[in-house]
Amino acid sequence: MESTAKKNYTLPIIMMVALFFMISFVTGLQNPFGIIVKNQFAASNFMSQLGNAANFIAYAFMGIPAGMLLQKIGYKKTALLAIVIGFVGVFLQYMSGWDSIQGFWVYLIGAFVAGFCMCMLNSVVNPMLNTLGGGGNRGNQLIQFGGVLNSTSAVFVTILMGSLIGDAAKAQISQATPALFIALAIFAVAFLVLLISRIPEPAAEVKRNKSDKKDPYSAF
Repeated sequence: MESTAKKNYTLPIIMMVALFFMISFVTGLQNPFGIIVKNQFAASNFMSQLGNAANFIAYAFMGIPAGMLLQKIGYKKTALLAIVIGFVGVFLQYMSGWDSIQGFWVYLIGAFVAGFCMCMLNSVVNPMLNTLGGGGNRGNQLIQFGGVLNSTSAVFVTILMGSLIGDAAKAQISQATPALFIALAIFAVAFLVLLISRIPEPAAEVKRNKSDKKDPYSAF
């Protein structure tokens, strides 16, 4: 019975590990995008790094709300919402290449929105993956594997974007389309898999949330 339950969680586990990959992948996109933005929109060095900054500034705005969402709607729904937000953020970055006048601000908004997603996923993926792995050594092993994939993704996105951009002096957002589509595809598949999967909430966290539901500071 135990092995059957674990087998049923195989696909959700794969998707959660993929989200570990996505956290680093989408965050890592912002550095090479700075090169693209500087060239395509004739941005200054300072402006070209605003997207990278916006991605991390989003953490300051979303950290506490992410904790509140975990308590209010649970881990699965928070993960689904994070994926939707991430999809919108990455798509906005893709759309920024369509408009040479307003494109820079569309890109900046997209980076900021994507940062919301990264913050939410960081709050969700560790406890969910641990729970799907059954906790204990197995859960810790999955988290460690996810961490390795997260680090690998940071290297992969740098190599991928470097190969796509080629000549930095002629870099365009259209050249980054394959990387953006990879992110959009993983988000879409992860959403569908998590939506149809029956995933348990971390039992200890659910119990604690119920006992602390009247505490306005419990989200911290």
